[in-house]
Amino acid sequence: MPRIRTIKPEMFSDEKLAELCDATRFLFVGLISMADDFGRLVDSEKQIEAYVWPRHNRARAVNTGLKELASLELLARGVTASGQAVIQIRNWEKHQKVDHPRVKGSLPAIVAKSSRELRENLASSSRLDLRPSTFDLHTTERGPGDTREESVQDLAANFVEPEHLAAYSDFRRESKRPAALDSALAVIGRREGWQLTGAALADMHANGMVFNVALVRSCIARMCQDRSGAPRPTSFSELARQA
Repeated sequence: MPRIRTIKPEMFSDEKLAELCDATRFLFVGLISMADDFGRLVDSEKQIEAYVWPRHNRARAVNTGLKELASLELLARGVTASGQAVIQIRNWEKHQKVDHPRVKGSLPAIVAKSSRELRENLASSSRLDLRPSTFDLHTTERGPGDTREESVQDLAANFVEPEHLAAYSDFRRESKRPAALDSALAVIGRREGWQLTGAALADMHANGMVFNVALVRSCIARMCQDRSGAPRPTSFSELARQA
């Protein structure tokens, strides 16, 4: 069940929203209410219509409104690693204060704009989950004595930014030892933070570099602990060349 969300007064005078019709603005408020603690919800126009207008036929308003909101970059539409169609409300952390976001039960981040693009990129992966989309809504409870390794789904959920998750997916697909890659990233991510870890992976991937655990650690350590007074490198790739 979604939590109570914040609607700021300045929303009503926002330049982007001010140009939209009343139905689309009301739809946007409904999406905020439907979203999980990370600003994501299932991209199902029928579900959205039933939630926002339970007693009215507003299918056209939902279809048009979602397109307008996406064109104004107020939300993003795409698919997760398992093919689930998802809506991501942009700048969620800026406008919503969630003290203890619930990871379990929340949707994973978007990794591609379309399911076709995702399938082409990840089709050769033997372990990434490509089961029906409803799998994203399932959770796995662990008891206090359960020491099982994190599943791919659990690990991927830590990469919030789409480009971070896409880089992780490609590195894992290309790895000869994907389980070892997962174990190493789980340790690094918990110790150094998932945002830094994901940023390192994304930059290495963008520059055509091969995944290397020691290199990821070196990049993060140099960025966080550089006290030499030398000019700070502008990217993880520059850090890697200096390692």
